[in-house]
Amino acid sequence: MNKIFLISVFSILTLNVMAQEKIVQTAGRTQLVEFAPKFAELNDDVLFGEVWSRTNKLGLRDRSLVTVTSHPFRANRCR
Repeated sequence: MNKIFLISVFSILTLNVMAQEKIVQTAGRTQLVEFAPKFAELNDDVLFGEVWSRTNKLGLRDRSLVTVTSHPFRANRCR
């Protein structure tokens, strides 16, 4: 079951990554801006804007693969 799930997620991410050129992410900025405006700015602009979108270290596809494959291991470790 986990293998099927990982394969389907990998396929979806691969297709989405190939279709994207620039990532536009607003991870809850509208909800966070009132509570923690600096965190909302850093989260959207620095983390997703600068760090995640740079391609000089790893390509977007490779970063997506690392993220998707590391998640089950992190979930198992937390149990």
